[in-house]
Amino acid sequence: MIKYSKFHCSAYPWLLNYINRHSKRQTRQISVHTFVSQAESGRTLTDFTFLPGHGTHFFVYNYRWIQVERQREKQVIQKGDYRTPLETVTLTTIGTVVIFGSFFQFIDNQRLIAAGIACIWDGSTLGV
Repeated sequence: MIKYSKFHCSAYPWLLNYINRHSKRQTRQISVHTFVSQAESGRTLTDFTFLPGHGTHFFVYNYRWIQVERQREKQVIQKGDYRTPLETVTLTTIGTVVIFGSFFQFIDNQRLIAAGIACIWDGSTLGV
């Protein structure tokens, strides 16, 4: 079992994005994260992202089912003037721990892709 926390792990947003993109069915419960920024000219830009909602979700990675439990904790994290509830994502699978070694590599590759850096998957970890 592995836990990801929104503010303690940089993989958190990419993990949620992966779950939403690779679901066999469209996620019925979603959360919306809204970003609002204002340019010096006064123009306001709004962008939003859909994330899998809180609760239990399942997806397949490397031929194994992985259960994802997303929870919003009661604690609140404060960074400057911005307060947000602590969120935790717990991954659970049946089998050996070996799968998570390749899963961590996958998360790192997704981070590079999100940053716009080319990433080549060589398939060396398939069939673990």
